[in-house]
Amino acid sequence: MAGIGVKLNKIYQKNTIATSLAGFAYSTMSTVTPMLVVILNVMLMEYFLDFKTLGLVERELFSCTVLYTFIFALLTASPFNSVLSKYMSDVIYEERYEDIRPCYYLGLFMNVTLSSLVGIPFCLWEHFVGKVDVFYTFTGYCCYIALVLVFYSMIYLSISKDYQRLSLFFAIGMGWAFVFSLFLRFIVGWGIRESMLFALMTGFFLTAFLEMAVAKRYFTKNSNRYKSVLRYFAKYWQLVLANFLYILGLYVHNFVFWNTDMKLVVARTFVCNQPYDLSLIHI
Repeated sequence: MAGIGVKLNKIYQKNTIATSLAGFAYSTMSTVTPMLVVILNVMLMEYFLDFKTLGLVERELFSCTVLYTFIFALLTASPFNSVLSKYMSDVIYEERYEDIRPCYYLGLFMNVTLSSLVGIPFCLWEHFVGKVDVFYTFTGYCCYIALVLVFYSMIYLSISKDYQRLSLFFAIGMGWAFVFSLFLRFIVGWGIRESMLFALMTGFFLTAFLEMAVAKRYFTKNSNRYKSVLRYFAKYWQLVLANFLYILGLYVHNFVFWNTDMKLVVARTFVCNQPYDLSLIHI
């Protein structure tokens, strides 16, 4: 986040009310815009697609799917982020830019592999035990993988200090998701729940695609030195554990509340406490 700090220092040097407001707007757009546009998009889809007309089980199933998608996408990305960031910082300092693409490809393979190992058994349970239809289950799985790709590629845009473009990509992806959900619902005639989840999935994939395109544009050369990346994981294994525990700590309170008397079990699969979990976006 050093790039943001340098920019803010330049803005605040003028020490006026206008520059203070400009600094506030800039820091907001550079940091929390992705979260805000996702929340806004879900709220708009729920309103315009008349989400409240669905039954309780259908509403809770969608809410739990989105909640689990975010939590476990972050958790499965966390073991890699800190080591990969350390590796990229070192090779950029040493001006070995051709080593970044191997880092990108190897990290992507490892992240998607781990995420799949977590997601596939869960989705099989959701379908065969929870009796959730195949289309909805598979769409939820694709939404989860898309968000994994989004979180993974964010590392490389952060290294490039391209925070404004990152926020723009989220805005484009969620804008597309909202329009596409209306199309699926009112033109194609899909169900409300399916339209929202499928559109959200395509929005995440679009965001991930834009992030990947920019990352590959920044780092064009490929040294094919993959072993050096693996050696970093062996050398800095403490970072893997520390970052995973840090992200886990952000959500451990959810797991605690999921085991109280207020918990709700949806489709014999999802365990949640909706008033606590989704107070910001649940309507």
